[in-house]
Parts: sequence; C-alpha cells; structure tokens
Amino acid sequence: WGVACAAAGLGLVLLEGRWPSLAMARHNWPTDSVEWVRKHGTQGNIYHTLTFGGYIVWHLRKYRLFADTREYCFRHLDRLYFEAHKNPDVLRHQILDEYGVNTFISLIPGNRQLPDKSFEDVHSRFVPADEWARVYFDHLSEVMLRRIPKHRKLIHKYEIKALNPSLPPDYFARILLGTETSRGAPQRQLVEKELSECLARQPQQVFCLVIRYLVLGVRGNHFETSDALKRLESISQLDIVNERVYIQGWITSTKIVLRNRGRRPAGSS
Repeated sequence: WGVACAAAGLGLVLLEGRWPSLAMARHNWPTDSVEWVRKHGTQGNIYHTLTFGGYIVWHLRKYRLFADTREYCFRHLDRLYFEAHKNPDVLRHQILDEYGVNTFISLIPGNRQLPDKSFEDVHSRFVPADEWARVYFDHLSEVMLRRIPKHRKLIHKYEIKALNPSLPPDYFARILLGTETSRGAPQRQLVEKELSECLARQPQQVFCLVIRYLVLGVRGNHFETSDALKRLESISQLDIVNERVYIQGWITSTKIVLRNRGRRPAGSS
C-alpha cells in the first residue's frame, strides 16, 4: 500500500506538470509581501486572507494576526470571516476597526469588466483609498496599509495609486499607448512612473514586465523586442508556475506579440 500511495501521489504531481519536490510551493504563499512587511516594520495588527495564516504566523511572529488555518482554534470566526468577504461594512467595522488592524495582506482578487468597459477595483469597496494605501504586491498578494501617522513615511514613499495587479496587464499597456478610453483610467504619466518604480524595485516582477513588453510589442524596434523576448523566455519554468494562472496566460500572449513584432521588416513602424 505504501508503494501504491507513493506512486499515486507522484502521478498527481506529474499530471500537474511539476516534479516532486520538498521545496516550498511559492505559488501558494505571499512570500515577498510578507518579507516586505517584515523589512519595513509596518504597524500591526495584521488581517490577511485566511489561507495565508499558517505562513504568516511563522514568518511574522512579532505581529498579532487575525487567524490561521487551524480550524479547531478559529472555528468561532468562520461566520465573521465569510460575512466579511461579502459585506464591506462587516470587514471594515467588525474586523479592521474592532481588532485594530493597520496592515492588510490580501490575495489579489479577480477582475470584472463593467458595461462601460472599465474595470471594477474590488478592493476599493472593502478598503477605500481614503483610508488605506496599496504599497506592494508580489506574484499572489498585495499589501495595504491604513493611513495612520506611523505609516505616513512608508505610504509617501511606496504608495501605488495607478497600477493594480488585479486588472489585466493590457489595460495598462493601452493607457501607456494612449488607446485606453474607458472611464476612470489613471493618467498615463502616473502609470509610467509607477511601472518604472516597480521594475526598479522588483526587476523580475512579471506583471510589470508584461505591461512593459506589451508596449514594446507595439512600438518597440527589432532590438528592443528581441531583448524583451529573451528576458521573458529566460524566466524559469518554476517561477512561471509560481505565478497566477491568469498571468501565466499573459506571459504566453506577450511572447506571441513580441515574436510577431520581431518578424516585421527592419525600418517598419
């Protein structure tokens, strides 16, 4: 039975396209966001996506957290937690305010396009921008800080007002190209500034790389597109696996855009 179970487990791993390993599966955990919080010493308490709790409780031990994945310890919070995911008032008043939360580490939500072709910023309904600031995001999660005096310097230096990792990369590429016409789109200069800062601070931030390379795929010259394609293709398969499935698709699409641009005759626009 032991051999059979091991073989079955190996089969499941290989079916997912991954080699069996004892290494940490980074695609499950907010590794870089947690390191950012630890490095910059943000103010607690911390609220977080529930499934992140086991990782965060180990790596941010000096902070008080909301809960983790030990159901027998936190079952009494289940109803509150799930209500908070549906009702912004419950999150803001019964959790963030009630428990004195000043740092929020959240799973990057999905996106939804509205009838007018703009996109809904899901987090803005739950953590409004006049009370909270997005300051960092990694492959899976984002960090938001409450606007309190002790966070003023961090927010001034790191606040991200335009780039939103829950929105499609091509949305920001269109803004930079001047072709995005939807209501409420951020200013091109601000997107360019934050994109440059993102790549300066996180040179391998795939979301930001894809935006930059989509723009190059439209207006870059042969040498720029070739270099961009080489950089994308140099990303290890393990790092790609660690990205959100949504972004994995954009990596593939961006490679196609760059290859097509690279095939154009020299001197063509």
